[in-house]
Amino acid sequence: MFKKLVVGALATGIVLTGGSSTFAADQSIQSEQKMSSGIIYLDKSKSNQLIPTLAENSRLIATVTSEARPQGGQKNRSSGNFSVESLPSGTYALRWTAPPGIYFNVMRDVSGGKDPVVFSNVSDGTTTSYPTSRSYYIANPSGAFSDFNVSVYALYK
Repeated sequence: MFKKLVVGALATGIVLTGGSSTFAADQSIQSEQKMSSGIIYLDKSKSNQLIPTLAENSRLIATVTSEARPQGGQKNRSSGNFSVESLPSGTYALRWTAPPGIYFNVMRDVSGGKDPVVFSNVSDGTTTSYPTSRSYYIANPSGAFSDFNVSVYALYK
């Protein structure tokens, strides 16, 4: 029996009803649906059993201010460089936060070479892999009308 149920934004189709032990789920849900809070899994292969997981830990790694469009004289770059290094032990992903409705790419500054796009179409809440670098920057934002901040969090167990 669960004493406590922590619920973030639920995936469409999940219905939680009743007191501490009655739960129902729409049969159209795939075999496993993770709720966005990262706290509970619904496992259809085990008769809709809710499985608690370890709490998600996060640590702020970097915050950078980006302009709403590429900087003067730049094709892509809209921010200065920022670093994603010294990640906590057990890091399994990065989570990006930005104002709602803003999308951008993350590029890596290569001295004397072509800068590669590391992540594309990033927005608030996007979770990515976690390659480390001292030379990331925000590029080609859309949906922004003024400067905005982007924060990067390491997710770890």
